[in-house]
Amino acid sequence: MGPLSEVVIGSSVYETSITIKENTNCGTTASRDVISGDVIQVAYVDQADDSGVSSTQYDSSTFDLRTGSLSVDKDVYVLGSDMVITLTDPDLNLDSSSSESYAMTLIEWYSSAASSQLLSLAASGGYGFTNNPSSIEETGSDTGVFQTVTTIPSLKVTSSGSAIEYGEAVTLTYVDVGLSGQNNVGDDTQDIEAYFSISNFGALIELDKAVYNWTDTVYVTVTAPDHNTNSAAEETIGTSALPLQASTRAGQMCTTATLKYFVGAETGPDTGIFTSEIALDGYDADNAHNSPTGTTNVCSQSDSAGNTIITAGQTDGISVSY
Repeated sequence: MGPLSEVVIGSSVYETSITIKENTNCGTTASRDVISGDVIQVAYVDQADDSGVSSTQYDSSTFDLRTGSLSVDKDVYVLGSDMVITLTDPDLNLDSSSSESYAMTLIEWYSSAASSQLLSLAASGGYGFTNNPSSIEETGSDTGVFQTVTTIPSLKVTSSGSAIEYGEAVTLTYVDVGLSGQNNVGDDTQDIEAYFSISNFGALIELDKAVYNWTDTVYVTVTAPDHNTNSAAEETIGTSALPLQASTRAGQMCTTATLKYFVGAETGPDTGIFTSEIALDGYDADNAHNSPTGTTNVCSQSDSAGNTIITAGQTDGISVSY
């Protein structure tokens, strides 16, 4: 080996490198297979040591295989949210001088919604996975720890599969082909698993009062952690599939073909608490028939505070559902 290069000028520290392959050429002797348990010894002949005579200095290391581990950053995830996947396997750290990466085909999803699907499946319309970075990357040179952030599908794993259910259990699997105690890669394999579940917190809806005046504003609060899919943004709830709806004896507030729901706005990033405002139509006290001052409901799908509902009289009430 050599020549060796000084690491820093004047440091008197020199180094060189060698790539060890499974089948290593040993120079004048025949090549041989490196197996777990082998020892590599390095010798340096110092032509003149402290006493002025020649001496040989030695150092050694042992080759081995390591069983990996797989983990995620939470036990429970909301549909559509991000999870941090960490794969620790020193056997994948093939180059100590650089950060390496591997395709997401290394990791498999298993649940009732999809019995076997690799995380390399591209995302599209609520299906598949988004990985950032797109591969699982080493956290630094020579760490043997690999990470990526994967977005859980909001609807299904595959377009032809069944919907992911709230509370569903999920297993992620990495197949390790280089296990501790084995001589060679592939002598045995082991499924390395990580577990989590899809959230099933449900929703809680509250109004701010038990009794309202005719011209009051009704403040609606919906606590729905399952719909807090983006921890970095303020989101909304209320869709045609999962509508927010209000009604009195005079009828529903959102009744047209295009306006079948109103929306709730999240109170801040990552709160899972959504609020709306509904103005009650007042009554003309001089009108013998107790008619409302307004004649139509206002149902907004863009402004959580832009709603108005007609009531039917003094003893009416309001009901809000999600």
